[in-house]
Amino acid sequence: MATSATVLIGDHERRLDLSTKAGRLLAGSAAVVHAQATGHAQIVNLG
Repeated sequence: MATSATVLIGDHERRLDLSTKAGRLLAGSAAVVHAQATGHAQIVNLG
């Protein structure tokens, strides 16, 4: 479980507010993309 997250866009770094749904969705999506890109997961779309 993540307790903090930081987003880097260009040369701007900001902490994500994980108390908001948008922040949690962005952090979760980034984690899934990272896992797939590094070969640590195979993503299956069940929808």
